[in-house]
Amino acid sequence: METATKQRLIGIIVLLLLGSIFVPVFFSNEIPADERIHSRITLPPPPDVTVKHVNSTNKPMAKVRDTVEIPEVWVVQLGVFKDKSNAAKMIQDLRNKGFPAFTKLSKTGRETETRVFIGPEIDQQKAKETAIKLQQVFKIKGMVVRHKL
Repeated sequence: METATKQRLIGIIVLLLLGSIFVPVFFSNEIPADERIHSRITLPPPPDVTVKHVNSTNKPMAKVRDTVEIPEVWVVQLGVFKDKSNAAKMIQDLRNKGFPAFTKLSKTGRETETRVFIGPEIDQQKAKETAIKLQQVFKIKGMVVRHKL
């Protein structure tokens, strides 16, 4: 190796060693001990918690839905759409006329359909009256069906 190349390599190594010693001194942000701010945060004592075993036996607990009686509700089904945008347009038209419209997705085979409903009504007769009103306003014959909540 030539002497000029050796001198350059040695010079680079010396500069890197000096830089690694003095650069941290210039960039250290250490605050002197007398200028540091000391603060204490006091935490409140933990709350007293008692654990009560509700189901002390190993029997499975009854489902809440089995013990609560859910009323039977009725809705008016107005249409089934493969294209969600058509269902959304119908929903918007129904809501603009003041009907409580909603959709529900149902899967038939490989396709997903969007069903459009009005309701729910607890009374089946009110749902039938709503269907008659919809037929008068929109010229759509709706079908009154039970709806699961």
